[in-house]
Amino acid sequence: MIVIDDLVTSQDGQKAIELPICLGNINKLLYNIQIVSSDQQGFKRNTPVKLELEITTDKLLHARAYAVGQEVMVESINPFANKDLSTEQRIILKAERQANLEAEQNGGKPTKQGLETLYKAYKKVGNYLRAAETLELLSKLYPGAYSFNNIGVLYSNAGYRDKALEYYEKAYKSNKNATTAFNYAYQLKDKDQSKFKEILEESLHLDPDKPHSLYELGRLLKKENNSEGKKMIEKAFEKWKLKFETNQMSESDYSWLSSAADELGMRDFARQVRDSEPQLRGGKLYNSENLTVTSRKESLIKK
Repeated sequence: MIVIDDLVTSQDGQKAIELPICLGNINKLLYNIQIVSSDQQGFKRNTPVKLELEITTDKLLHARAYAVGQEVMVESINPFANKDLSTEQRIILKAERQANLEAEQNGGKPTKQGLETLYKAYKKVGNYLRAAETLELLSKLYPGAYSFNNIGVLYSNAGYRDKALEYYEKAYKSNKNATTAFNYAYQLKDKDQSKFKEILEESLHLDPDKPHSLYELGRLLKKENNSEGKKMIEKAFEKWKLKFETNQMSESDYSWLSSAADELGMRDFARQVRDSEPQLRGGKLYNSENLTVTSRKESLIKK
């Protein structure tokens, strides 16, 4: 057994401790042990953390982590399996195992928690179709757990326009607001221009500052040689630009801002925005803010 007992938290108020266990390099994540603070104030700086690792004669890895009286055990992992799984595959495999186990223990019916874990795993690795299908099943088995709009977004990201339209329409009719109106309208863009314009206008009636609706309706009016079109695009651009300058951008905002910049002839700025878009795939495997640091050099104790 290897005991690492010199780990400590690096900052005050740390809400969680993450201990990623990797094979060879950080891109081959076997497991990410997480200990969440039971105190709303989070962990104090220099809170001791202990990690125990053991490989059995069956070549299975057992891991345990301890902090402030909390213990987290990791299910047996075979790091020497013949199949070389990517980090994304490991995330999916773990979620699928959990969902199947919970369904088996629930008389064959998938549990809400198991499906949520599975949907989030698919979404995390960019498998939007499986994420959408899983969320769709969750919504049918547990009505009200997630909005129709969430399902529509996932189908849209997966490129399934008709399914996205189906759920955006349901979201629009069941919970009409500026966002559901815009999403529904956007899926009608290449199907029904008249209805597309009508619902965009409704979206702006619900929220006159909705940048997505301002931009799309502005482009439409610009093509009709209506001077209001450019003003609307400029207004949308300024709203996204403010988010860009204050580091409040969502993943999709980069695409919208760069498109608005292109529309206004700001090619260099559009390129700057695209180049600054963070590459999130590997970085989401664990939060570097939650990692520990060592308190001394001699950290490994073999027992």
